[in-house]
Amino acid sequence: MRRRPCPGHRGEPTYGEKVRGVIGVVKGVDGDGQGFSARSTGPNCGARVGCPRDGAFPRHPPAILAPMRGLVSLTDQAWFEHLSALARPHGGRLDEVNFWRPRGQKALRSIGPGAPFFLRLKQPHHAIAGWGFFAHWQRVPLRTAWELFGTKNGAPGFEGFRESIRRLRDSDPAAPAALPVGCIVLRDVTFLPRAQWLPWRSEQGWHANNQNDCGYDLLHGPGRLLLQLLSDRSAPPDLSGGFELQGVDARRWRERVLAAREAQGTFRLRLLDAYGGRCALTGERVVPVLEAAHIQPYLGPASNHVQNGLLLKADVHKLFDAGYVTVTPDYRFRVSERVRAEYENGRAYYDMQGREIRRPGAADAWPSREALAWHGAQVYLAD
Repeated sequence: MRRRPCPGHRGEPTYGEKVRGVIGVVKGVDGDGQGFSARSTGPNCGARVGCPRDGAFPRHPPAILAPMRGLVSLTDQAWFEHLSALARPHGGRLDEVNFWRPRGQKALRSIGPGAPFFLRLKQPHHAIAGWGFFAHWQRVPLRTAWELFGTKNGAPGFEGFRESIRRLRDSDPAAPAALPVGCIVLRDVTFLPRAQWLPWRSEQGWHANNQNDCGYDLLHGPGRLLLQLLSDRSAPPDLSGGFELQGVDARRWRERVLAAREAQGTFRLRLLDAYGGRCALTGERVVPVLEAAHIQPYLGPASNHVQNGLLLKADVHKLFDAGYVTVTPDYRFRVSERVRAEYENGRAYYDMQGREIRRPGAADAWPSREALAWHGAQVYLAD
């Protein structure tokens, strides 16, 4: 398929000027005015955007391009039915799910964070029965996947989860030499009632030999039908842009006494990946004791941005939340004298006073300096 130059190279408005969420594209862009055509990347038809001048990927930020495309993926019936039942008391919605693959050897690269991800049931239904937003891909041990997402892995218990993978893999996923599970984490997932399922067959561009996925341009052809499913929904704020301090409490409350913390598995998995599975301060690698710490406390989904997080050993996390320690905007660990004064102890932490924390390899995942300054001013117990 011939590729045309991107709008920015023709003097036309860039996607950054056109895109204000997926719905904004539809309202502001004529269907024939887009400058990109898709090309297949292999048997899964995961489309990528091409630009002759820039090579395989243009300069425009991936977070802006991602909503232009959606991915339709084959979905296991039992997985869908379990999660659909979990979602029913919540209006058919779950904050996060693990769309796992039993082997998961290849990363999902055809879409970026925030892109729509559609759930297509196999025969006899041949229909799209739900959708969410792609958040993250990572291979993790079976036990870690269960600790992160629990029943949102699509099984009522760990043994059922393990058996589902064993059946598809033909080997025991808990064996020491077993391959890890490939986790495709989806956020803000909607499970549609049967009457709203969207038939998705060859007429919509789905081919019988598709083994897993097929990518679609949401502004052209059958992709427009997918776009209609999204209604007025947009990707969760923690999946795009930089982190901004939150001034409004956007938490959901349960029975007026307990604030529900959404998408905590996604938040922890993204930090485990960003920090290479090591505590930002101590370098500890034992995953069960590594926790996802919010720099500014959780106030809603936007608080789960990776820039508002630190991967910390459990004891350091507790001290951080209580204000006994902090990390300065220049990424130095600081311990309050209140630890010594109140507990007559703390040598292990004072020995790390002034230590520079480890930062993610990707600069766009580094902790927000603004958030760290806020923690130092609002939470840290000054000497």
